[in-house]
Amino acid sequence: MMIYLGRPGLWQDWQAFQAEARKSRRYQEKMEEKRREELMEYVGYGIAFIVVLFFAGLMAWFAGKWMGRF
Repeated sequence: MMIYLGRPGLWQDWQAFQAEARKSRRYQEKMEEKRREELMEYVGYGIAFIVVLFFAGLMAWFAGKWMGRF
């Protein structure tokens, strides 16, 4: 219909628009995946930091218990 009823070059413009939209969606999907991976990395670092703090506190508590300060 675009070829016969639209202006000259409308079909080619439509195809170019579709190709650009497809590229934009792919780029957006890649960026979203990258952001999700970075977020999971930061969450992992946060959990590791909390675990390290917990065990450092636990070791300090045991050291205090062993030395008779608690």
